[in-house]
Amino acid sequence: MNDNLVRELDRNISDHFDTSLTYNKEFAESLASIFKNMQLGNIDAIKSRLYGNRKIISTLMKHIFGDMTETQPTNVHRGSSLLILFYILIAETCNIEIIKRHIRDYTNLEGLTVDEFANDLLFYYKKSV
Repeated sequence: MNDNLVRELDRNISDHFDTSLTYNKEFAESLASIFKNMQLGNIDAIKSRLYGNRKIISTLMKHIFGDMTETQPTNVHRGSSLLILFYILIAETCNIEIIKRHIRDYTNLEGLTVDEFANDLLFYYKKSV
């Protein structure tokens, strides 16, 4: 959460939507759980993936926070770039069933079905790479 790249990416998206960047303990805890379950509990492994995907993260963040939601975000949680990294890691599989399984387990869909979110995620991931 305090990595310079995470902070920069999070700030970029909050600036893009002209909204505040906030800390949410439950959000941070859920991110830790996600990465542990993906066997990326090692900070160096996460940083390596984060740095390797930084351009895709910036593009995909704008689609997820902009195009995929009906309303503009009122705030962006610190660590949102790590959530987007999770989405990238599952979208890389290009397997819609894997994406849906992970989305169902870890995402608050807010008005979208699992199928809609998974298909949109795969579409925007392909568009971002």
